[in-house]
Amino acid sequence: MLAFMSGWLGKEVLSFLIQDATKPELVVVPNDQEVGIISLCQTFQVPYQIYYSGLQTELAKNQEIDKQWLLTIWSSIKLEPELIDSFENSLNIHPSLVPLNKGNDCAAWTLRDKTEAGVSIITVAQGIDDGDVYCQKKVHYQFPTKGAQLHEALLDACLNLFKENWTDIESGAIKPIAQTGDAVYHTRKQTNQDRVKEGQEVMSIQDTINWALSHDFNDTSKPEVIIDGVKYKVSVTLEA
Repeated sequence: MLAFMSGWLGKEVLSFLIQDATKPELVVVPNDQEVGIISLCQTFQVPYQIYYSGLQTELAKNQEIDKQWLLTIWSSIKLEPELIDSFENSLNIHPSLVPLNKGNDCAAWTLRDKTEAGVSIITVAQGIDDGDVYCQKKVHYQFPTKGAQLHEALLDACLNLFKENWTDIESGAIKPIAQTGDAVYHTRKQTNQDRVKEGQEVMSIQDTINWALSHDFNDTSKPEVIIDGVKYKVSVTLEA
């Protein structure tokens, strides 16, 4: 098993795999800032590698790595076709109900577009989040929910869905099936463009509140409005 891992979810999935006695042969992290994952690897003697250009070609040609499973868990590294094709099976965890909200910032766009929230375990594909679906689970939310709140709920749901289904996925008891329905993609550029509004832009009160909640994550990532050339951060407090 080869696993590209990053962030909290990568660390938690790695911890689960170690406990499940299915630890990866090699973990690839994007940089040396992934201290949680690196620490786990060092503690439990899991080989790891910090990513560099050309690594994917080397791994695709490496015959010493078991090519049964390729995992990408919250990793920003785009996997190349030659690496994907060198493995028999693959798995990616995505925080939306694909084909809805593929790409970036799923929590923000789920709220912004008022779509169902959920998480998916899919195969790794060359297209963005285009893989076949192993399993999915809906995540309930209700107004008023901030982007940060839904993001945390989706992360927890991603981990739980993996824990509940990994054994059956690995054994082949759960087979992936093709996605159905119209695909919706979002990029980080689209998110940043939508997050900042000109003061004279007209929206209904409800749409304005929904916009503000959708993009409210933390002090460094909030909705902003430009008035008379000055950019202001926006926070919304609602009391029933």
